[in-house]
Amino acid sequence: MPTVRVLPTLILFLVFVLTLNVRLLCDQPTAEEILSKVRELFNEIEDYTVEVIANVDMPGLRAPEMRATLYYKSPDRIHLESTGFSILPREGIAPDPKKLEDRYSSHLEGEQDFEGRSVYRLKLIPKKEYKRELVTILLVDRERFVVWRIQKLHEEAPFLTVDFEYELVDGRFFLPRESSAEMVLARMPG
Repeated sequence: MPTVRVLPTLILFLVFVLTLNVRLLCDQPTAEEILSKVRELFNEIEDYTVEVIANVDMPGLRAPEMRATLYYKSPDRIHLESTGFSILPREGIAPDPKKLEDRYSSHLEGEQDFEGRSVYRLKLIPKKEYKRELVTILLVDRERFVVWRIQKLHEEAPFLTVDFEYELVDGRFFLPRESSAEMVLARMPG
């Protein structure tokens, strides 16, 4: 008789475990939901101004330090002023989540650790009407929904990587304090 009691208990246990696993899978947001949360936080920012300082570090190329002022005004106005010559990837300095949602199909590739932070890895594939855009990888913080890294891929290899560092402003907004960009010109499309 003990065998008969063990079987229903085992079945109930398996049903519980399967139900728990399905619930955990359902609790993970979709790529679209993640991008939507990034956009919602971005939309709370009305305007800001930031000084941009860029240095080029490439073998065989010497360029003076580039300085610019970036002005952002909600919902999607970005203006960049610089004195002299500057090469600054606008999308890397101030990515617009709305444009990412409009121009790309997003896919959640999973979760990973990035410099001690738990992030979602999103792969953004250009929609047909934006086929000239590049495949983009976003690493999005799981708790704050800020973008820590943007990578533009050419033939599946990154040719532009932009990393961000954030600071809390007005006790409310996480805004980029610093960003660094790396371009691999050998992989540049064109």
